[in-house]
Amino acid sequence: MTAPIWSPTPERIARANLTRFLAHVRTRAPAGAEDVWDVPSLYAWSVARPEAFWPEVWRFCGVVAEERPGHEPWDQVVTGLDRKPYANPAGVTNVIRLMKRSNPKVENVKPETLIDDRILKKIDQSGFIDKVFQ
Repeated sequence: MTAPIWSPTPERIARANLTRFLAHVRTRAPAGAEDVWDVPSLYAWSVARPEAFWPEVWRFCGVVAEERPGHEPWDQVVTGLDRKPYANPAGVTNVIRLMKRSNPKVENVKPETLIDDRILKKIDQSGFIDKVFQ
């Protein structure tokens, strides 16, 4: 077996986001994560229990997401966009959170004040969006 060209130091491994996420999962102990201790077991859990894995990724990363009754909280990640492309306040909240890193004034902006769906509502009421997905 060939030796790796580079390996991280134990200090670097301890500071890694992946190491922090593994600790987060062990602390929160979501469904099915009892045996998650390393990257291979984390991967196995993510494939076996995506409905538990994705909310933990969101919590760890600080993503604001809404859980919709009757849907798995991760289904939009897997299946793509909703049929009707209305703006989601949770999505706008995430954009504001990221923007305030470079412009602190953005922190006071309310997501609702940035969403103007009047044109989209007219297009939707005309039946156009439904026809696109037939």
